[in-house]
Amino acid sequence: MSEVKVGAVVFDRDSDRPAMVHRIQGHTVTVIRPAGNTWTRSYTRLRPATPAERYQLGALARFQRVRCKGLSHIL
Repeated sequence: MSEVKVGAVVFDRDSDRPAMVHRIQGHTVTVIRPAGNTWTRSYTRLRPATPAERYQLGALARFQRVRCKGLSHIL
């Protein structure tokens, strides 16, 4: 559990995707993706993300920023 800290990028073994740790409550961890999707998992189902998985999450965050800029004229 020492590897799971708020702000850490982890890989969810159940959903096969990287996410960032948003909140920790006991053995339950809430993770978040760049588009704002959140879900909870037991910390035992998470592992530290590899460099490639961290890059993937960063690429998704960059894409989300561009996507939101493109829609700013609508909002």
